[in-house]
Amino acid sequence: MAAAPNAKPITLSEEREVVRTPLRDAWDQFKRNKLAVISGIFIILLIVVSLTADVWRSLGTIDDPNFQHRGSSYADPMTCTTDLRRMNPSWCFMAGTDGLGRDLFSRVVYGSRVSLAVGFVGTITSMTFGVVYGVIAGFYGGRIDNLMMRFVDFMYALPGLPLIILFRTFFKELENYPEQAGDFGRWLIQVNRNMGGLLFIFIVIGLLSWIGVARLARGQVLSAKNKEYVESARAIGARNRRIIFIHILPNIMGPLIVVAAASIPGFMFTEAALSYLGLGVNPPTPSWGDMINEAQVRGFASAQHLVIAPGLAFSLTLLAFNYLGDGLRDALDPSLRGS
Repeated sequence: MAAAPNAKPITLSEEREVVRTPLRDAWDQFKRNKLAVISGIFIILLIVVSLTADVWRSLGTIDDPNFQHRGSSYADPMTCTTDLRRMNPSWCFMAGTDGLGRDLFSRVVYGSRVSLAVGFVGTITSMTFGVVYGVIAGFYGGRIDNLMMRFVDFMYALPGLPLIILFRTFFKELENYPEQAGDFGRWLIQVNRNMGGLLFIFIVIGLLSWIGVARLARGQVLSAKNKEYVESARAIGARNRRIIFIHILPNIMGPLIVVAAASIPGFMFTEAALSYLGLGVNPPTPSWGDMINEAQVRGFASAQHLVIAPGLAFSLTLLAFNYLGDGLRDALDPSLRGS
C-alpha cells in the first residue's frame, strides 16, 4: 500500500512527546484544579515557615513565643511597645498578646509545628500500619483474613474520641507519678517532656488511626490480586513478596494517597481538641488549640484577638488540606483524566 504523499516520518523526539504516563496525566489533571494548586502552595509555605521559625526569630522578624512582655498583657493587634532586648526599642505585636504578654503571631508560627507534626506523623503511622495490616489480610485471605478483620471490627466498635481522651488522661497522670512507671516508663516520660508532650499524643492517635486505612487497603488488594497482571506474575514464578510490592502496591496507592491527604486535617483537629480540653502538649509549648482555649477562658467578647490569629491559621490550614485532598482525588481518578 502506497504511503500518503504528504506524510512525514515521526522522529524519535516527537515519538517521546506522544508517549504519556499515568503520573503525567495525573499532574496535568491536578493543575486544572486552581484551588488545589493554591492550597498546595499554601501548605508548602506553611511547612517552610514552621521549619525555619528559629531563623526568622534570630533575624528579629518574629519574637520568642514564650517571652513575657511586662505590662503588655492582652495588648490589641498592632500595638507597639519598648523592647530592651533589641537595638530597635520598638516592637509591634501584629496579632496582639495573650494574658502573659506573649506575642500571639509568634506563638501561631511556632504552634504550626505542633499541628503539622501531629498531622504528618499521625498520617504516616496510620498509613504504615494500616497498609501492612490490610495488605496481609487481603492477599492471604482465608482464616488469616477472617481473624484479622474480626479484630478490626472489634476496634471499630470502640468509641474513638472518648478512648483517645481516656488514654491521654492516663498518660497525663503517668507524668505526675513517674516513680510508678518503671525504667522504660520513666524513659518514655523524659522523651515526651523533651518533645513538649508530643510523644504521648503520637502514641494515642496511632492506636486507633490505622483501622480505616486497613479496611481500605484490604478491599483494594482483594480487587487487585485477581487481575491479569497478578496472574501473569504468578505464572512466571514470582514470589508473594514481589507480587505485593512490585505489582499490587503501586496499583492501589492512588486511593490510599487520597485518604492520607484527607486524614491530615483530621489528626490536626484531634490535637486541637485535646489541647482545647487541656490534654494536649505540655505548657509552655505553643499550640493552636491551647491558644483558642485561653481565648475561651478569657472571653471572646473582651479579647476577640485571642482567637482570631490561631482560629484563622487553623481554619485556613484545614481548608488547604481539604482542597488538596479533593485535587488529588480528581487527579488520581482515571475516569476524569483528559476531561
